Amino acid sequence: MWARVKASQVIEIINGPKAMTINGTQYPASIFRIWTPAALKAIGLYSYSETGQKDTFYYNMGGISYTVDDSAGTVVGTYSSTAKDLADATYTSQDNTDGNIPEGKSVGDVKSLGLKSLWKNKVKETAGSLISKYDWYSLRLAQAGTAIPLAVNTYINSVRANSGIMETKIDAASDVDALIALDTTTYHANGDVNVTAHLQNWPTDPND
Repeated sequence: MWARVKASQVIEIINGPKAMTINGTQYPASIFRIWTPAALKAIGLYSYSETGQKDTFYYNMGGISYTVDDSAGTVVGTYSSTAKDLADATYTSQDNTDGNIPEGKSVGDVKSLGLKSLWKNKVKETAGSLISKYDWYSLRLAQAGTAIPLAVNTYINSVRANSGIMETKIDAASDVDALIALDTTTYHANGDVNVTAHLQNWPTDPND
């Protein structure tokens, strides 16, 4: 990526090679492939990179600011961000005064889910999905009296227990970074898994 710069100000971000007219001179797209960085810099085309991008599940992304280095011929775009709330947002007395509470809702009811509630819902959905494939065993037990295989029963109980442990860890997270850590798998230098993310570490299905 490149940035078109004039008087130390970014006037355009260029995502890929394209033909351009700069100061009345037309240039083909091929200059981005065959010209040196110094030659591109001479006509105001600087190397461009971005930093500050974050997972939008956890962060609200803001605007971007540019740092121009004229001597190096580089531009760095840095995004601002704000961590989303861990706790649910609720309707307040001010919402009531302003008429912003929908019909059927009242002060204290949940307005929007926080990260902890969103994650606990994901855990519940995953646990339900893992267990539901074995619902037919329970139906067979009720209808025919055929026992649920021990391995399946152990797996179902383990999934439920894991779900509860995960929700406890989520509730204990003190900030967004702590919550992200629960969702982060670490790796050895050779690429092998070191520690599986707590929120991804489900029991092994006996039929896998």
